[in-house]
Amino acid sequence: MMIKRPFSTHIPFFFAIFLVACYSSTSNYRFDYSYIYDADQKLIKPNFKVYHHHQDSSTVYFQLLTNNLLYGRETGDSLLSARILVKYRLYADFSKKEILDSATYPIYTKGINSSNQLIQGKLKIKSKTGKVYPLEIRFRDQNKNLNVVNDIVLDKRMNGNHQYFLLKSADRVVVDQVIGQKGAVSLNKSPLLASSTFLWERTNLKFSMTPPPFTAENNQLPEIPIDFTDTLSFENNLISLKNYYQINRLTSNDEQDYPFYFYYFYDGYPQLTKHENMIDPIRYISTNSEYKNVKNSINPKQAIDDFWLNLIKDEDKAKKALKIYYNRVEEANQYFTDYREGWKSDRGIIYIVFGQPSTIYKNTESETWIYGDEGNILSLSFKFIKNNHPISVNNYNLIRNSDYKSSWYRAVDLWRQGKIQ
Repeated sequence: MMIKRPFSTHIPFFFAIFLVACYSSTSNYRFDYSYIYDADQKLIKPNFKVYHHHQDSSTVYFQLLTNNLLYGRETGDSLLSARILVKYRLYADFSKKEILDSATYPIYTKGINSSNQLIQGKLKIKSKTGKVYPLEIRFRDQNKNLNVVNDIVLDKRMNGNHQYFLLKSADRVVVDQVIGQKGAVSLNKSPLLASSTFLWERTNLKFSMTPPPFTAENNQLPEIPIDFTDTLSFENNLISLKNYYQINRLTSNDEQDYPFYFYYFYDGYPQLTKHENMIDPIRYISTNSEYKNVKNSINPKQAIDDFWLNLIKDEDKAKKALKIYYNRVEEANQYFTDYREGWKSDRGIIYIVFGQPSTIYKNTESETWIYGDEGNILSLSFKFIKNNHPISVNNYNLIRNSDYKSSWYRAVDLWRQGKIQ
């Protein structure tokens, strides 16, 4: 057994972390990933950010919430503790036959799990420039005896993609390129990129929501009109940014480099912090006239309450439906945000209207959601294909089909009756 040092964590309100490295082999399985979008399942659900800062290695940052861990008291110890086992494997290619780097790290945290504290950590992965690597990271909650698997793609081609930039807000790594609170942010540029001067373009353009799944949609990502342009110069590969907008794009003078995008929607995002934020999402289940009445109201809170009560008639059922609906909107924002809010995306609309899938199969290029028993003729299936474009690291397009029409209207009608999916 050997002690390694590439892994580090920052865990507020805890005071004991011990790291040991070892390795053991495991078999590959076909995993059901439905837990990752299930807010009720208290399983480890990490978010990741890859940063290529060295020719022979990369850093993978991760974040997870303490309330998804099980804390217990060990014999003779007065404090509660959680035990996490982090194991990664970096493969030479997508056949996953050759392992280039691997390690296992136990993390022990002690304290009181009384609120949603954020655990932040990082893994140093051995990887050379010029290739794309599949990376598998497993987190095991040893107190629960449960294992979750995460597949990540390390794109270390010298193309200036988003993995060559590291954005921080209040000393916290922004793992999804979305800033949740207005204020100065710092942006690190990888020393592997030669350019130090970038064009900073930004706009407050708000994109429309996606249409229902049975309608055709142009999956070409839109052209972005630019409202403001500045020239930025990095010093020691670092710069501080303040005047950012909803969509921000940094472009180097090297034509082979991708632009880097980051986003800001409003303070408190992905939560619905104002009643005004709650109006547009009802469009998925409202008529044109209902939506316009709420949209044009001078009292958004009253208009939203009236919409749900007039829709369902029963006050208790209306309150329940309202709560579940907007919880799903916030969860869609958390899970599916890209260049537009998560609730506006293809996965967002399906998640909000149909709810949590029974089964999810996913890989680095697609996700398949199944509602009902797999293989049952009455089950419903949606497939989303990842759109590999620098504007977003989280954009998936639904394979649309006119056959979804009856299922869609049936689901909408159940919402309008207060019969929650």
